[in-house]
Amino acid sequence: MTPQPLLPPDTHEEQLAAIAGNICRQLLEFQNHIAARAAGMRFPDAKEVETMRKLIACLDKIKKIGAPPPPTKSVKIQPDPDEPILNTNPPNQSPLPLTARSGTRLEKSPPRHSQPQPSPTSSPAVTLEDFDKYAALVWNEAPADKDTTFFKGRRVSSRWLRYNLFQWCLMPYEREFINNEREYAELINDSFITTRIKAYIARNGRCSPAKAA
Repeated sequence: MTPQPLLPPDTHEEQLAAIAGNICRQLLEFQNHIAARAAGMRFPDAKEVETMRKLIACLDKIKKIGAPPPPTKSVKIQPDPDEPILNTNPPNQSPLPLTARSGTRLEKSPPRHSQPQPSPTSSPAVTLEDFDKYAALVWNEAPADKDTTFFKGRRVSSRWLRYNLFQWCLMPYEREFINNEREYAELINDSFITTRIKAYIARNGRCSPAKAA
């Protein structure tokens, strides 16, 4: 019976599989050829050993080429709460905020400003003059004993107010005021802000910020 010719493989993976199959068949022919010899002669000579070694090495190389790449593992690095936070951002480049849920930095965020920007839809602007009256929100380690604080005729989020008051303690290019208090919980990790405040107190004490230029 005449063997049917093999159809050419379509994909790269099929081509590699066909080549590997041919090599396996050649190795099997070697074994059958050696097994057919007379008793006491059923072993390969030096030339056959070298040929089989090359075939096996070629087969291993084909398997490595066709093997899928190993999956990569992502490593999450948790920030050390005891490590002081250093500003590594050059002037005129503000660091991105930390999300409240993940603690990772956002790639995109709503525009924020180094000065409060009041608008019809924003919360009351937090000015430098407000710091003396509400400084206790910044210096207390547990500032949110109450969820809201009465500020300029309305109730606002205590955490949002503390965050914006603390911006006055930073250099002008570091300040990132959030004008709408509803955005605070979505953009900022509150424990991160607490850590920054503790680091500031450790360096400067509980002193009011200098007047802005």
